[in-house]
Amino acid sequence: MYCREYNSVKTIMTEIGSICNFKKHFQKMRIPLAVYADFECIAKPTQSCQPNSEHSFTQQYQHHEPSGFCYYIACYGKELEPVLY
Repeated sequence: MYCREYNSVKTIMTEIGSICNFKKHFQKMRIPLAVYADFECIAKPTQSCQPNSEHSFTQQYQHHEPSGFCYYIACYGKELEPVLY
């Protein structure tokens, strides 16, 4: 709620179809390596339980069944292959 009032933290979205570019390349920081990872799941419908006023309740309507993952380690000076399962 408060973030909408301050320009320094306000979220500003680009127009549909526009291109967003990083222009201040002198402000980049070099790091020795970075790991990029992605985890995929299949969302399957599930039977939900009934609410209970004595306990906290969250209605579960999907079960996420893992289907695969991939990670890539980016390292300066080395060419590494992504790991895909």
